[in-house]
Amino acid sequence: GEVEGGEPAGVQVVGDQPVTGAVDVVVGGGRVLEVHNGHALLGRITGSGCMATAAIAIFLAAGGDPAIQTALGLATYGLAAERAAEPVNGALPGPL
Repeated sequence: GEVEGGEPAGVQVVGDQPVTGAVDVVVGGGRVLEVHNGHALLGRITGSGCMATAAIAIFLAAGGDPAIQTALGLATYGLAAERAAEPVNGALPGPL
């Protein structure tokens, strides 16, 4: 969601900046956007941050507000991670 009041106190931001974690945060355009999805297994996968960056790039290429496009890329990537982590025949995919 969008948080009123613009950027967090004490944070100098140049351009749109995403920070990923349990809650992904995108700061840009005078606002803070939060993305509340994804899966804890992402932190255990090598290259998951690079894959998130690729998802963001796809949305940025579509044009529009960069902060919104960044949040949409992260939300889509998080949804894909949630679906990928669903058990298949009672077991999680891969050798995790």
